[in-house]
Amino acid sequence: MEKLQGSDFDTILSEPSYTLLKQLLNNLENKESFFEIEKKFLLKVLPDNLDTFEHSSIEQFYLFTWDPEVRIRKEDDSYILTMKKGKWECRVEKEHDISLEIFQSLLPLVKSSISKKRYKIPLDNNLIAELNLYPDWKIVIEVEFPNQESADTFIAPEWFWEEVTTNSAYYNANLATPLKDKKLQNITLQCKPNLLQNNKIEKLFLEEGYQRLVNEIRKLSEHQDTVVVCVAGGSASGKTSQVAKRAYEEFQDNAMIISMDNYYQGISYMESYKQQTGQELNFDQPEVLDIALLQKHLQLLKQGISVDVPNYNFKKWEREGYTSVLPKKIIIIEGLFSLVDTIAHEADIKTYVDVSFHWMLLRRLMRDIHRGSRSLQQNMEYILKTAEPMKQKYIDPSIRNSDFIIINDYNPHKESSNANVSEQQIKFEWTISFDSLRKLGIEKLWSTKQTDYYFNSPTSQWECGEFVKIRQEGDSLIFGYKWPQLTNWKKYKLEFEISDEIKNNLFQHYGEIMKVISKEREVFSFNGIVFSIDKITDTHGKKRNFIEFRFSDKMSNEEISQIYEKFWLDEKESINDSYFNII
Repeated sequence: MEKLQGSDFDTILSEPSYTLLKQLLNNLENKESFFEIEKKFLLKVLPDNLDTFEHSSIEQFYLFTWDPEVRIRKEDDSYILTMKKGKWECRVEKEHDISLEIFQSLLPLVKSSISKKRYKIPLDNNLIAELNLYPDWKIVIEVEFPNQESADTFIAPEWFWEEVTTNSAYYNANLATPLKDKKLQNITLQCKPNLLQNNKIEKLFLEEGYQRLVNEIRKLSEHQDTVVVCVAGGSASGKTSQVAKRAYEEFQDNAMIISMDNYYQGISYMESYKQQTGQELNFDQPEVLDIALLQKHLQLLKQGISVDVPNYNFKKWEREGYTSVLPKKIIIIEGLFSLVDTIAHEADIKTYVDVSFHWMLLRRLMRDIHRGSRSLQQNMEYILKTAEPMKQKYIDPSIRNSDFIIINDYNPHKESSNANVSEQQIKFEWTISFDSLRKLGIEKLWSTKQTDYYFNSPTSQWECGEFVKIRQEGDSLIFGYKWPQLTNWKKYKLEFEISDEIKNNLFQHYGEIMKVISKEREVFSFNGIVFSIDKITDTHGKKRNFIEFRFSDKMSNEEISQIYEKFWLDEKESINDSYFNII
């Protein structure tokens, strides 16, 4: 079950006129949630005899259009309140039937609305194409899938055109026509409290935001000798790889890119600063950069004068000489602090690349796996104690200087392989005595007690098969994260030991514990296969026993089936879900 953050909506719905909606949202907390896996496509050719297919008229009215999205819908004679969370092809959804009277009572709260005619067209493999025809004759096709594997292997029929699943311009909420309710609009923006101070700045998802950046560069290039572009963002936001470098490659010979990292003054400067002031600097605050030099270089480049950009050696943490840089028509500056006032003042186009804390943490941890300079625990400690507080103190205030914000949250279905560590496991609900196991020649390795604390994040998609947890086992604390399933029983994972201080810090960031699961675990070995028998008490007080296998990636399906046979297990009764969803 997904739990709606009550405190957020207490703020949003504090006025008496919103009491009804607040009650309905609270009731929705107790409804079972499910996740829809859906892809969107544009149309190439209309199917023949369209009106012979099942169809209905739908009107949707949006009360909140950010995450979570809240809407009311009229479809023929039925009325439904819906809350959706997440983006891209996998979204969490909760629905609740409402009466006509309640529907009418909520209409004054509507921010935008849309109407469409929906045709349901059968496809292969028992799938349905929902062809949505809008009043302006715009057509968007939606296909919902039973699981991620079905979505990944889907081959669109010839009458489909381009896929637009990740293009927010084709979200129903963005196709909807805004209403002139300023009061409601202001309240809705409170769904994103970390950007309240920037609620007048337009926010766009990655591809849409990148395309706007490119278009604005082209437009200004037509009548300006030099176009200066600032791309800022926190750590692991994608400001460099997903925005700045792509823009540079777009314009190639007419463009240059300057990384603010080259203007670090080095570890010797930081040590000297500490001796003189008694204050210790870190690499996530602007004082360690020579911003004045960067500003001077920008001014010279705009005048057509070449400059000597410092070379920074990340291994030695020091400057090593300079590189002469010739002026170009398009100058792209990227870095944590490229929107500070002095640099933003020199720029023509300014954008900020945003990522939520949850996804920043995971993306940076996986990035640093390959760098190897610190352990995962050391990386997380630095992120929580230094990088994130510095971002809030120095980077977030500079967002006010941006022309638009590009949202580049992590996509677990596409980026999870960066972890390079996968796990194949399968469970069966099963009871067997230890004597029976001993007769099979099975060796008991150890027994333990584990308590798993599962966290909720406003931006996570755990109902899509991903979750964050902290496991307490004796005196050890283990951070765990698992991505959506790759196959029926294979997932990428991130797992490492953490300190008590890190645990407390994570509790503060994530806030809400969704579920606590305690289990007694006995671990065994058989022919090189490690498996466990877990004794768990479910939420109804019933004691349940499970056997859980962990297999090597190299094992074939035939070898795995042979193991099931030795344990008298029927593969059809296997469970490929986590204990979070089972218990």
